[in-house]
Amino acid sequence: MKRFERFLRIMKQTPGQRYALATIIHVEGSAYRKAGARMMFSEDDIRYGTISAGCLEEDLSYWAKDVIRSNRSFIKRYDLRSEDDAGWGEGAGCNGKIDVLLEPVRWQEESFSYQPILAALSGGKKIASVRGVGQYAEGMKLFITENGDVLGQTGMKPSILAHHVKIQLNRLFTEKQPIHYEAMPELESGFVFERYESRDILYLFGAGPDVEPVVTLADQMEFHTIIIDPRSERCSRTYFPRAGGFIVEQPETVFRTQTIRPDHYVLIMTHSFQKDRKLLHYFLDHPPAYLGILGSKSRANRITRLGLLTCWFSDWRGRSRGN
Repeated sequence: MKRFERFLRIMKQTPGQRYALATIIHVEGSAYRKAGARMMFSEDDIRYGTISAGCLEEDLSYWAKDVIRSNRSFIKRYDLRSEDDAGWGEGAGCNGKIDVLLEPVRWQEESFSYQPILAALSGGKKIASVRGVGQYAEGMKLFITENGDVLGQTGMKPSILAHHVKIQLNRLFTEKQPIHYEAMPELESGFVFERYESRDILYLFGAGPDVEPVVTLADQMEFHTIIIDPRSERCSRTYFPRAGGFIVEQPETVFRTQTIRPDHYVLIMTHSFQKDRKLLHYFLDHPPAYLGILGSKSRANRITRLGLLTCWFSDWRGRSRGN
């Protein structure tokens, strides 16, 4: 769900490049990745992401070239149930079947750009999409928000949209499963319905050199990281090219203009004992989904002994502390 936003950013950086997007749309049995996992191939054979333990990517790259060349999507099925090296699982024991949708994509589609979709995801909105595959539905795409705003569409036939597709799209916003495929044999086609969500937001207080690898790792883990630090020379894309945003302010004053919600994540890496105390005191009354702090066990114990903490938090190793 959340990797789609990353791929859109890659496409935006190279608007003239053509890509093939590979998405797992159905899993029968067990597999390394679940439905909704995706990766992307560029026309010059650069791969982004993985959807298996390494046993499918090489074959998918071959089919991706064909998808880009023909500008037509199709579904590739892999049977991973074989336990010998002759099977796709190559002894991995996945014991399942995987259906992968391969579809051609580019930043500027035939009748819409992905810019509004990227902007909506960056703004925290959920998006539902339908993509057609097969003789009748080839090239059909529709992206809408929860309130029904159309962000992009191409090739949609009004009769289909009115009778069935719109109902299925609306269900996506309330269902737990983010993706499902619906075959229509009578039309020799099918439709993939999928929900996209924005990346989780991580607020990182501090911009020291030790924060740099943390931001890189957070980006790889699909976090949208916002760095907060008063030093403009450090709190910048020069040192943090993968950060999602920057707030050049004193950490303890940022709450006047910024709201950190209960579903956000927080890491404190200021290297200032007093600043850490103030930040932790604030988060007692406004707890995020996760709160972590950089420092040794003895340092964390000192903050705890001050009586500021009456709820859990984590030290730099991610271990739970507090009540």
